[in-house]
Amino acid sequence: MNKSDAKNELDKIIKTLEDKVHSIVSEDREGNFLVENKGKTIELMFLNGESIRGELIDIDRSRVILKKDNIEYFFYKHAIKGYRKI
Repeated sequence: MNKSDAKNELDKIIKTLEDKVHSIVSEDREGNFLVENKGKTIELMFLNGESIRGELIDIDRSRVILKKDNIEYFFYKHAIKGYRKI
C-alpha cells in the first residue's frame, strides 16, 4: 500500500468515526429532550411548512410519536424540520 492509498484509507476511517460521534451526540440531545418533555405538549415543524402540536410520547431512532385527541401519530424524522416545547 502506498502513501496515497494509506491516506485515503485513514480518511475513510476518520469520516466513519466522525459520523458515529455525531450520531451519539444527536441521540443524546434527543434523549435529553425526551426526558425533559415526555408527556408535555410540543410542536413539530415539517419540511413542507406545516406544523402540529401534541403530547410527546416517545422519540426513537427514526420517528417522533405524538398524541393528539387521544390518537398516537408517528412522524418520521426525515420529514421533520424541527421541534420545540410549548
